[in-house]
Amino acid sequence: MSLKNNVDMRKAKALIREAAADGLEDGVDNIARLANDVTPIETGFLRNSQDTKVNRRTLRGEISYLADYAVYVHEIPPNSGGRGGSGNKHLPPTHYKFLERTAFENAADFVSEVGTAIRLHLK
Repeated sequence: MSLKNNVDMRKAKALIREAAADGLEDGVDNIARLANDVTPIETGFLRNSQDTKVNRRTLRGEISYLADYAVYVHEIPPNSGGRGGSGNKHLPPTHYKFLERTAFENAADFVSEVGTAIRLHLK
């Protein structure tokens, strides 16, 4: 392999990585938006506590809710005995597992967004 080919390969890898990071950011933002649409709302504090992070170097994205009761609302189903015996209240379209279900239901779109970003960068 010639030096020129090696340099070109490094540039190509860097371009693909940058494109993947752009797609990751878009995908994380979209899943976060969709998850917030189905996050239970009583006061709005839980929805407003949503936080997203993308590490472009490691290509890792994170969506979290910072409210101290977020795990309880996410994990405890209605009629489960919590909260005075009735569990959490989730009025449609909200539901428990709001982040997890949204991520699974939109996984194919997420992967497609990353792929599209890479293809657009390589044109």
